[in-house]
Amino acid sequence: MAKNFLKKAVITGVLIGSFFILPAVFAVSDTSTPANSNQSQEECKLQDAFDILLKVKDSDSSLKNRDQTEINARKDVVKEIIICSNLELDAFKKRLGDLNLKDNDKKDELLKNKFLGAIDAAKSYFTDLTNELSHDLDISGVKKLAQDLSIWRDIYYTPTLTGINDFALVIQNQQAIKTARTRFDKISFSLSAVKLNEVQEIKNLLASSNAHIKKGIDLNTQAHNLIWNTDIVAYNASSSPTSTEMNATTSVEDAAILNSTSTAETSTSTESRVIVLPLIKDSLSELKKAYADYILISNIVKKYLGL
Repeated sequence: MAKNFLKKAVITGVLIGSFFILPAVFAVSDTSTPANSNQSQEECKLQDAFDILLKVKDSDSSLKNRDQTEINARKDVVKEIIICSNLELDAFKKRLGDLNLKDNDKKDELLKNKFLGAIDAAKSYFTDLTNELSHDLDISGVKKLAQDLSIWRDIYYTPTLTGINDFALVIQNQQAIKTARTRFDKISFSLSAVKLNEVQEIKNLLASSNAHIKKGIDLNTQAHNLIWNTDIVAYNASSSPTSTEMNATTSVEDAAILNSTSTAETSTSTESRVIVLPLIKDSLSELKKAYADYILISNIVKKYLGL
């Protein structure tokens, strides 16, 4: 009887410790901006600035100081884009800082530092742009600044944050894989100790979960290698685009709309993301399947133990 009690205690411990706790990484989204990115004294009020600009544009063009009011409103939209972007950069910088690379290849630390340098370069660009906004500008001058900003974001900012997001997801997925593997080993050991690993249903599910973990590892490794082999966009972030790069007319309103959306959502057409992000998602899907097998094993164990 004591032996049966011990057997139940061991298996119950496995159920509680390994089957019913799913890793938080399964909730990771491909959205670029982390949830705590707005925890700052500054707030992103782009929509407010944009609404004011629309009201000014709809006002009577004959009103006194109407042109200067529009200039100020356009400047405010650009200023808010800068504030929102800096908040986003701060969030990504923290996200990079929180990554655990202790046991990783040196290339990961080098890539992390490269991304941190890219963030600093972007901040430098925004500082320069803020200084330009302090000058006396006419409407065409403000429009040109907004156009330059929109082009700069397409060339440098968006691809850089996309790369950081993919890199962070790969590293976070690595930890999820380690957790899934550790739980598999604990489950296998505990079941083996009481000979339940010899039950054919359980044996099949253990083999299935192990295969899912191995496939998850392979998919994440593919994504990781692609990130290593994809250079961050080579662009001088501290300077404005040249006139030869301006092949379209972009108003300050267009710039506001382009820059108010999530970077990850607006950059899915880039070649690296088209390849990398699905690999990460498929890897996570394999881990979910492994955990589903764990739960099925737990149900079978309960039946054998009469729980």
